[in-house]
Amino acid sequence: MLLKHLVLTAICSLQTVTATPVADNGQVLARGDYNNCGKDATNQYGQCVCKNADMKYDAKTQTCSCTDGKTWNGSKCEYDCGKDATYNYGKCVCRHSDQEYNAGSKTCSCSGGKVWNGEKCVYDCGKEASYSNGKCVCNHKDQEYNSGSKTCSCTGGKVWNGKTCEYDCGKEASYNYGKCVCNHKDKSYDDKSKTCSCTGGKVWNGSKCEYDCGKEASYSNGKCVCNHKDQEYNSGSKTCSCTGGKVWNGKTCEHNCGSDAVFEYGKCVCRHREQEYNDKSKTCACAGGKILKGDKCVYDCGKEASYDNGKCVCNHKDQHFDDKSKTCSCTGGKVWNGSKCEYDCGKDASYDEKLGKCVCRKADMSYDAGSKTCSCAGGKVWNGSKCEYNCGADAVFQYGKCVCRHADKEFNDKTKTCACAGGKTWNGSKCVIDCGKDATYNYGKCVCNNAGFEYDAGSKTCKCPKGKCYGPY
Repeated sequence: MLLKHLVLTAICSLQTVTATPVADNGQVLARGDYNNCGKDATNQYGQCVCKNADMKYDAKTQTCSCTDGKTWNGSKCEYDCGKDATYNYGKCVCRHSDQEYNAGSKTCSCSGGKVWNGEKCVYDCGKEASYSNGKCVCNHKDQEYNSGSKTCSCTGGKVWNGKTCEYDCGKEASYNYGKCVCNHKDKSYDDKSKTCSCTGGKVWNGSKCEYDCGKEASYSNGKCVCNHKDQEYNSGSKTCSCTGGKVWNGKTCEHNCGSDAVFEYGKCVCRHREQEYNDKSKTCACAGGKILKGDKCVYDCGKEASYDNGKCVCNHKDQHFDDKSKTCSCTGGKVWNGSKCEYDCGKDASYDEKLGKCVCRKADMSYDAGSKTCSCAGGKVWNGSKCEYNCGADAVFQYGKCVCRHADKEFNDKTKTCACAGGKTWNGSKCVIDCGKDATYNYGKCVCNNAGFEYDAGSKTCKCPKGKCYGPY
């Protein structure tokens, strides 16, 4: 009976556990997951509850978050209206009451073409106008508003002068009596270029419009008249000049005879009466090959001759006159030495009239007609007083040949030098065999200065024989 009671009690207990209510959203924890609610929630009576009351728990991700489009502001869940608006009365309301809220971009802005001026929404009329009585009105009353560019400007051809709109007449005119009038009354206004100028061929002289006659004439009695009465006016070039072949001499117009002649008795007459006048070149010159010398025309014999007995005669009697070049010179190969004509033998020789040839001033030398010079021949050289064979500095010419100054040496004809032969060298007084520093030449061979040494002819040195070494004792 006791066993039956225990079994029934156990069955009833199992039925009681099974009948416990289940929490929403799967928030009931298994017995082994008692504390596994994530970082955002805690376990309360077998359920995960968010630490922030406004948030809701998600069992799948084990996290808490705001719902219904709200975001966490740091203390509670609220609707995200962006920086320009706040959530009020169930909707996002702009902080500036004039602006309208855009749910898509979560921003506030002015509408209806208005812009924010820092305080409120106003119509954008640009910098040159303001909104008044339902439209944009220019700050300067004379100007008209352009809604496309949002700028103000003068119309009807007028321009802004800094204060009002006025007609643009340019710098040289002003608007008067319904038209542009030039500041200088004599001038006429050009509407295209907006400039003023003199008309009818006149020019401005600084004070009024007058006819342009150029610098050499002035306007008088309906025409341009030259300042110098003798001259005639040229309307094309606006200049004055003498006519009929005349030229201006500084005072009047006169016939142009050039600088060599004057106009007398109806023609040009040369200042030097012996000269003849050339009408084409307007110059005077002597005729018949003559030249002007002083006041007279004389034959041109050049600077080196003079006219005598019907011909040009050289000032130096030895010379001959050349009619083409009008110069005097020596002929027959002769040259002028300063006083007469003589044969040119150069600096080293002179002409011997008896021999009829150039003879060297130094008797030993021979003359070369081609170069007009003198030199020693046969291989000889000049020693300062005569020609002698060239033996160089080491030898002298004796007995028909070059002999070395040092008897031991031999002469080299090609190099003109003396040197020791047979491998010998000069020691300052004679030719000797070169045995080097360690030996001397004795009895026909090199002998070492140290008796026990052997001489090496290749290196010209002395050393101990093989197997031995030098000892001073």
